[in-house]
Amino acid sequence: MSVEVTTRIGLVSDIHATAAPLREALSIFMQQGVDGVLCAGDTAGYGNELDETVALLMKSDCRAILGNHDVWHLGDAVDVGENRVDTFFSQLPSMLELNLEGIKLYMVHASPPHSYMDGITLLDEHGLVVPERKQEWTERLAGFDSDLLVVGHTHQVFAEHLGDTLVVNPGSTKFNHTCAILDLPAMECRVFPLSNKTPLRTWNWGVNASAILSMNIDHQPEQFCFVSAVDNQQARLEYELMPRHGINFTHTFVPESLRGRGIAEKLVRTGLAWARQQGFEIEAGCWYVRRFLR
Repeated sequence: MSVEVTTRIGLVSDIHATAAPLREALSIFMQQGVDGVLCAGDTAGYGNELDETVALLMKSDCRAILGNHDVWHLGDAVDVGENRVDTFFSQLPSMLELNLEGIKLYMVHASPPHSYMDGITLLDEHGLVVPERKQEWTERLAGFDSDLLVVGHTHQVFAEHLGDTLVVNPGSTKFNHTCAILDLPAMECRVFPLSNKTPLRTWNWGVNASAILSMNIDHQPEQFCFVSAVDNQQARLEYELMPRHGINFTHTFVPESLRGRGIAEKLVRTGLAWARQQGFEIEAGCWYVRRFLR
């Protein structure tokens, strides 16, 4: 027996300051008669149409949360509240909990309870579910008390049951060319293509996911840096040692062609883990590293 659809929710994520695919997604939602729109973060970043993108979200009464790029935008903003965009971001929560048709819905950009960076990555570079990753996240979400978890961040498109929770990532409107619609209480998810392009179930750091996830990071203490070589190019995290057993991470660099794949994040996490293991007092002159210390 079919379950009657009583609430229909449009889902977007990782819009990245690009208005056209968002506008198309909102048009699809209107045609499909959605009752509300949710955005799983990263409205900002990469694109150059942030004003128009925020205006579209506000006009649609979209309920949005913060992603890492949104937090970084606020961190770079001067006199937050002086314009509509900064005011919009300053009022967004890091997560959202709703009860719809008896379904407990939890939305966060990367992973619960409120991570912006620790994304749920289930797919390989071909868009296929990797059983080991699915099992890992099933274990990590054990005891998570929601029926439905909506996430973004990883630029992957999936709707997978992890234990008792349906986890949905609608993908990036900009990079995956997708949006999604959830029908409740049936918890049925449909993915819609955007921009007259073939939807990509995995994009960017998923283009070579295995290489990125398993990439080697070389600590070169004589050069005061951590280094990773990817595609014959070198990414670096530099530091300096300070008096009284202190360390200052001064600079992170990733070649432009490698950016957006998660390389800088893995460099920083590796460097910070080593520094903590050594018992250093950690400082960050580098703005990117500083965001991992908040």
